[in-house]
Amino acid sequence: MLRHKIIYLGNVNFECVIVTVNVGSCKICVGVVYRPPSSSSVEFLDSLYNTLCSLDVDLFSNFILVGDLNIDFLSQTHQHFSQLLSITTSFLLHQVITTPTHFSHLGTPSIIDLAFVSHSLNLISCCTSPPLSNSDHLGISVVCTLSTQFKRPKTPRRSVWCYTLGDFQKACELLRDVDWTSLLRCDDVDECWSKWHNQFIDVMTQCIPRKLLPQKKNLPWINQPLLAAIRRRNSLFKKYKATRCESVFNEYKFVRNRLTFELRKAKQSFFNQLHHADSKTFWKLYKTLTRKVTNIPALHRPSLTGMAEDSLEKVNLLNAQFFKNFNSSNASMSTRVDQLST
Repeated sequence: MLRHKIIYLGNVNFECVIVTVNVGSCKICVGVVYRPPSSSSVEFLDSLYNTLCSLDVDLFSNFILVGDLNIDFLSQTHQHFSQLLSITTSFLLHQVITTPTHFSHLGTPSIIDLAFVSHSLNLISCCTSPPLSNSDHLGISVVCTLSTQFKRPKTPRRSVWCYTLGDFQKACELLRDVDWTSLLRCDDVDECWSKWHNQFIDVMTQCIPRKLLPQKKNLPWINQPLLAAIRRRNSLFKKYKATRCESVFNEYKFVRNRLTFELRKAKQSFFNQLHHADSKTFWKLYKTLTRKVTNIPALHRPSLTGMAEDSLEKVNLLNAQFFKNFNSSNASMSTRVDQLST
């Protein structure tokens, strides 16, 4: 489900809903507007301008405004056409519907169902569709691509309580000192629960330490369908432990066996493709499977006894060795050039 937030609802002069939708690291703002034909165009345009001014200016980088405004963009003869065009242009919005969306009882076409799109959005297509039910308006559809690339948000590390290190005697004393009667003196049960929960968590935070669990990295051949099958297998096993139902156990065995086969197949296919990979891919896989960070081991001191364990001493030894080899190779090369020249 996409994360969204309704940031504006309605007005006395027109109907309006504006919603922000978060897709990855991008935020899209979509507004739907309807102005009744009998309403005042002047009041509508003033209210629309004030509404757009009240929004966060960053939202207009990915902004779409659609709706029936009852101002014709086909004939452009409406007395307030230029004023509406001036308002939308000031917010870097341009109107993309170019085909008639409404026909009067005399058959006169008009474009009163409009779609204003930010200049930063890449317009793919915009078209009309047959009307719904008994409506005399055609539907409109706009397809755009975002100018900003999506970035999958990082999964936050899970925090857990370390109960074995908790000071429960202190927790009992702190809970005993709380004036619960005055704290829970309210008529709303939801408010009482919220106050009790916040106070209890605050006490536990003072008495029980927490730690962040390390993020688990899946094996490279385990894809999303296999992860879903693993979750399904675990869910069936928990259900069987709770119910001891034979049908659930049979389903669990079928899913388990099928998953085992698919895991072996995916692993074999992954390693078969690894034969054609380069050395960088191989060592990356090695680090993933072993979960080890390879460090430079202890180095032997050429002129001294013992081993070099300190990082700075290792760097100096390697630097001296490289410098020696580089100079000796240059000296031997210059000697050969001198011999060839003589």
